Amino acid sequence: MLPTIISQSNNLSLDNVIARLQQHDAVDGVLLMGSTGQHTISPASDYDLVVVLSSLPEPIALLHTVIDQRLAEVYFFSTDMLDQIADEQNGPQGGALPSAGDRVALYTWLQTGRIAFDRNSRLARVQQHLRTTEWFSPAGAAQRYAIWFGHNYNLQHTKWIARSDDPLYQREVDIRLMFTVFFLFCDYFHLRGLPWQGSKAAMRWLEQHDPAYLTLFHSLLDASNRADKLIIYEQLVPLTLAPIGQVWTHEQSAVNFMPDSAFEPGMIERGLDFWESLLGE
Repeated sequence: MLPTIISQSNNLSLDNVIARLQQHDAVDGVLLMGSTGQHTISPASDYDLVVVLSSLPEPIALLHTVIDQRLAEVYFFSTDMLDQIADEQNGPQGGALPSAGDRVALYTWLQTGRIAFDRNSRLARVQQHLRTTEWFSPAGAAQRYAIWFGHNYNLQHTKWIARSDDPLYQREVDIRLMFTVFFLFCDYFHLRGLPWQGSKAAMRWLEQHDPAYLTLFHSLLDASNRADKLIIYEQLVPLTLAPIGQVWTHEQSAVNFMPDSAFEPGMIERGLDFWESLLGE
């Protein structure tokens, strides 16, 4: 069995945990995110913390634990990483920073979180920098096309599999809907140039800006049978993809590209023409 522990934090209040962290020489800062940082904790809320360390004896990224009998997530980042963020002049430059998706989450946390401890004012500098810099980069043309292709592909293949009466194929439909619907919900925001900040934030945004979409999405989650879910899913896909293009018909062909391709729109037509050339006259 792999090792775990019952941490002493289980019986400590959040304030006590922060007080103990700031006594450790390696801890440079503590940031509280989400409802933890906004003083809006509900019975269902967990604790979300960022701990900034001047040294990382182990390459720990995330700790799952319990603080004061409440589920907690503790994310660890180095002072070097925060210094790199503070030095950026024109948005994220990569280097030692996280990947694009993780970077959006980290930058959002740093921008909106509540600083609980800041030994060298590093968190304050980074927070001010992110609040005055256009750091978010919307999905580019290649990513938008890949999203469009992926959801069209999933829709057509799920509909095709659903035609079978084989129980195994029907279960595959259920499994496909489990993951495709989640990514569809996330990609609604990516295609509109909006940062993904978690499902709760997404639902709050939709309540204000696109309540019809949210109502339809909720109806899929609440649907009690496979047939109804498929019908609603087929309605959600074109609504999600509306900013970039229409959904495929059953007869249409489409082409996707290698992940490291230097994407440009002319490739799409050339790729389709190449396929036709392989078939001859």
